Amino acid sequence: MFNPHLNRIAFSAPDTQGSGSIQDNAAEDFPSDEQDSLDTSERHRDGEIKALKRDLFKRAEKTRHLEQKLAAAEAMFSQHATKLEARTIRAEVKALAIKAGMHDLDGLKLADFSSIKLNDEGEVVGAQEVIESLKASKGYLFEDATALATTTHVGPAPKGAAPAPKHARDMSDEEFKAAVERLKDTGR
Repeated sequence: MFNPHLNRIAFSAPDTQGSGSIQDNAAEDFPSDEQDSLDTSERHRDGEIKALKRDLFKRAEKTRHLEQKLAAAEAMFSQHATKLEARTIRAEVKALAIKAGMHDLDGLKLADFSSIKLNDEGEVVGAQEVIESLKASKGYLFEDATALATTTHVGPAPKGAAPAPKHARDMSDEEFKAAVERLKDTGR
């Protein structure tokens, strides 16, 4: 490898041609302006290397920081996706329970939701089976199926309201006499 400081090394061996020392010959091979230029370019290169190392270190720190933020965002996304999936499943099960005639949705606490999942299209799979299983094992939570089939009440028609009594001032003489007779018959 080339050493730019080679011209500063002094040799004591005599020159065989008698023109001077080896040191003089080395100095002639590398003039001092050229040596200064090499020293300056070496210092400049060292400065550039240090600047590149600082830049690389800063970028590595920024990359680590961004990777940490990405990991935190992915964890938050996963948590929210899990909550959204659970809410979607609960809503679907509640709708199916109401459709099946469940009296009180608190009865869903008795159901096992572990087999219910969302498929790739976002549809709830397994909810109908859970409701059917709950209906088979805890039938008292549900209305009778025949009662759900009819939408009208078949009992007797309600009686009409009794006519409001007329005030004595609003009655004719004949109506007044008839009302007094009715009261005498009832014993009032």
